[in-house]
Amino acid sequence: MLKDLPAVYLEQGISKEKIAEKLDATTEEVESRLKQTAASKLPFWPRNKFTVCGKYEELGESWVRYGSLYYHEACHRRFMSGVS
Repeated sequence: MLKDLPAVYLEQGISKEKIAEKLDATTEEVESRLKQTAASKLPFWPRNKFTVCGKYEELGESWVRYGSLYYHEACHRRFMSGVS
């Protein structure tokens, strides 16, 4: 199974069950692959990239916008205190 293919199919709106059928895999294998691939991190909503750590926001995370930059709350506190 191509590692990014399940994520591409999921982004196209295909259910995990249908993806498993297309790839001759189990639903569990598809879910496992989606968790492992970088493509599973494709933005399904507008996501912000955090300035200090370079990670993208996940649902439910607390973050701070400072000007046009985005920070995790902890990263923002570190940045404002001058600690790298």
